[in-house]
Amino acid sequence: MFKNLRLSVKLIGGFVVVALITLALGFVGWRSTSNLGLRLNDMSEVRLPGVENLTQTTRNMETMRVAQRTLLNPNLSDEDRKRQFKNIAAAQERYQANWKVY
Repeated sequence: MFKNLRLSVKLIGGFVVVALITLALGFVGWRSTSNLGLRLNDMSEVRLPGVENLTQTTRNMETMRVAQRTLLNPNLSDEDRKRQFKNIAAAQERYQANWKVY
């Protein structure tokens, strides 16, 4: 099929095929890059704040756990006991606020 074509036509045809392949790969790469940018934006503005709030929620639960464990001490003074109840109440408020945002 290609035996009857001149060498210049074969070379030009080969370069055109390579150029078309390069153009197609460039277009696919460009589309992938633009989609990646959209996904990164979604990740940073939508998903990451939720993860941050879950982390804060975990910290607040840990604060409540420590305060409750401290309240189990029979030698705890009344002042320390009141402070632990305040710590629990404050942690519960922060916990509920973070959960609502999540």
